[in-house]
Amino acid sequence: MLRTSWSALAAKCCAFLIAVYMAGISPDVGAQAVAPVAGSQDERVTAWWETARRDHDNRKSRLLQLSQNQFVGSPEFYTDLVSRADLPQFPVDVPILRVVFPAKALFDFDKDQIRTDMAKVLDTVGQALRSEPHSLSVFVAGHTDGIGDESYNLMLSIRRAENVARELNQRGVGNAGIWRIGFGKAVPLRPNTTDENRAINRRVEFLMAARPEAIAVWLSKQADLICKSGSSEEMKLCREALNLSSKFEAVPISSAAKEAPAISPKGEIVDFSVVGPIVVDLKRREYEVIGRPQR
Repeated sequence: MLRTSWSALAAKCCAFLIAVYMAGISPDVGAQAVAPVAGSQDERVTAWWETARRDHDNRKSRLLQLSQNQFVGSPEFYTDLVSRADLPQFPVDVPILRVVFPAKALFDFDKDQIRTDMAKVLDTVGQALRSEPHSLSVFVAGHTDGIGDESYNLMLSIRRAENVARELNQRGVGNAGIWRIGFGKAVPLRPNTTDENRAINRRVEFLMAARPEAIAVWLSKQADLICKSGSSEEMKLCREALNLSSKFEAVPISSAAKEAPAISPKGEIVDFSVVGPIVVDLKRREYEVIGRPQR
C-alpha cells in the first residue's frame, strides 16, 4: 500500500513539473511565432510613411551641410511634394529632394566618364546615404542640351546617369535603392538659344524619396518645368521643338532597388518579386512598372 502511494505521488509530481515547464515556455513560443523580424520587409514597408517627412528634412539638412563643405560644382537643392491624389496606395504626401549638378561639374564636354576630381562628391553622397535610418530610393537622371542628334543625346544622358549610379553604388549606399534614367534633350529647363541656357540644360539630377513610385510620378510630370525662362516667343518655340512622345526607362542598379516590394492601395505587400524597369511617359504624364499592372 505504501509502495503504491509513493508511485502515485511520483506520477503526480512528474505531471505537475511538466505542466509548469510547458506553461513557462509557451508564451515565448507564441511570441516567436508572431513577433516581426527586425529589418523585415513588413516592418520597413509599414513604417516608412510615419517618418518620411522627418527623414526628408534631415536628409536635406545633411546634404546642404555637406555641400557647403565638400561638394564641387555648386549643386542646387529643390523640394517637391507628390500628393496622395497621385499615390492612392499610400496614406501620406511624399516629399522629394532634388539635387541638381551642372554636367560640367561631373563630366568634360561630350564625355561620359566621371571627372577624377569629382570622386570626393560621390564619396560624400554615399556616406550620406549610408547614414539613412530607413530605406530610400535615389534616381540619377541625365540631361543634355538641344545641340546634336536626338538619339545621340539620349544615349549620352543614359551613359552618364549609368556611370554615376554605378560609381555611387560601388561606394556602398546602405539600404538605398539606386536607379538610373536618361532623358537626352527632352527636358530643357531653358530654351537652347544661348550658351548659358545650354549649360543649364546639361545637368545630372539626384532625386531622393522614401518610395520609387513617388519619384516616378514626379518624373512623369516634369514637363511642367520645361522652357520656363526667356521671352514668350522663345518659350513657345522651345516647347514646339520638344518630342514628348518618347518613353524613358528607369533601370534599377542596386540590389535594394531591384527587390523593393509592390504595395497595394491598402498598404499591403502584394509581391516580393524583383522590380523591373519603370517606364516614364512624359506625354501621358504617367508611369508603369514593367511586369506589373499599371497604377
